[in-house]
Amino acid sequence: MAHSEFMEKRRLHRFRQALPTILTLEPEGDDAAAPREFMAYTEDVSASGAFFITEEKVGEGSEVRLCCLLPYEGEETAAIPGSHSLLIARGRVVRVALGGIAVTFSSQYEMKPVAAGSRELETAAAV
Repeated sequence: MAHSEFMEKRRLHRFRQALPTILTLEPEGDDAAAPREFMAYTEDVSASGAFFITEEKVGEGSEVRLCCLLPYEGEETAAIPGSHSLLIARGRVVRVALGGIAVTFSSQYEMKPVAAGSRELETAAAV
């Protein structure tokens, strides 16, 4: 499929944003291997999915869990510089391209505000 044909199939507006994300590749079937975690950055994001920049080898159709670090702009932390939110979701790899993967998000996700210096934020940033 040509790039322009793929672009036309998109239904939602995409935002060009480089967001640090931990992707966890779940083992398939009866595979006893441990889940594989790796760091990626979004190239663009929409409400239905994102393109992640990574050199990791991931197959089309693979199920992934993602933990994406978002700048947080909620009222309760507006006075705390460096506050963020974690977007925790699952998705499926729908396209593998040179230098990255396209993931469509499942409809269930969790959004958790985290303050600068929190253990959750340090853990997310450490991988």
